[in-house]
Parts: sequence; structure tokens; C-alpha cells
Amino acid sequence: MRRPRIVWAGVLLAVGLALAVGIGGCAGPGGEYTNSDLRFMLKPPPGWAVHEYSGQPCLFLLGPKGEGPGRPNVNVVVVLLDAGATLDETAAANKVQAEALKGYEAVSEETWTLDDGRRASVLEFRHTALGEPVTVEQLTAVADGRVYTVTAAARSDEFAAEKPAFDACLRSLRAGW
Repeated sequence: MRRPRIVWAGVLLAVGLALAVGIGGCAGPGGEYTNSDLRFMLKPPPGWAVHEYSGQPCLFLLGPKGEGPGRPNVNVVVVLLDAGATLDETAAANKVQAEALKGYEAVSEETWTLDDGRRASVLEFRHTALGEPVTVEQLTAVADGRVYTVTAAARSDEFAAEKPAFDACLRSLRAGW
């Protein structure tokens, strides 16, 4: 079995930046975000800032600043799928990488049907790799020869309040048209 690749260093760095200091930039629309080059669309939570990048992650969404340090965030990483790799193999590889994070604690593992009918794997976990407890909900979908990894994160003490917005955003993913 070939090991599917994912850009974990970029995902962890992006989550760390948002939680540690926040990222400045322009506020985006509350409607759909579309990236025609990487062929995906999703709906940012209303009022969240939208930041588009040419590298990985290619999209970064930032929630409003809360009481404590950092901000809830969602980022999207799109990489080419290793030849012949399946969603299940890719999700399993992502889980192995998550388990290696300092303070890893599994919360749940599910299969979702996205708004476009596509099947996706969703892993929720906690870790302390950034110093303080962070809870992550990570969706993995495969479409058109690419892996779409959408990672939502917040400080663990704020995650439950953000989960409805995270779930709606992650479920809205349409990929590979």
C-alpha cells in the first residue's frame, strides 16, 4: 500500500499562527468561497475573515477574536493524490500523523456525506503540540486526483461553541468539479 501524502507541517503551522497571534488581512464575504484552480468551494462562517494564499494551506478562515489568545480557524490544504490511493487509506495516513502530535487524544472518527453527496472522513482530536490544549476537526475528501484536507481548530475551551460553525463549513465542501 502506498502512503498517501498530506502537508502536515503547513497545517500545524497555520493552526499555530492563528491560535498564537491571529493573522491580519481583509475580511471576506459570508457567502461561498470558490477556488477554480484547485477546484473546490466552501462556505465560510458568516463574519469570518477569508485569506487566500498561493501555497499551502491555500485558504485560511479566521473567526472573530475571543476572550483568550488566538482565534478559531479553518484551513484548506489540497495536494495531489498518490496514484491508486483511496479515501480510506488517505484518512488512515492522516490519523497516524495526528496520533504523533504531542498530547494527542482521540475524540471521534466518522464518515460524513457532504452537501455535494461526496463521502468524507472526519477525525476529531485534541492535542497540546502548540503549548495549550487545542481541539481539531479534520475532514479528508478525495476528488479528481486530489486530497482535500479541511482542518478546523480552536482552543479546547472554545471548541464546543465553534463546532456548529465548523461543521457547517466543513460539510459545505464541494471538490473536484
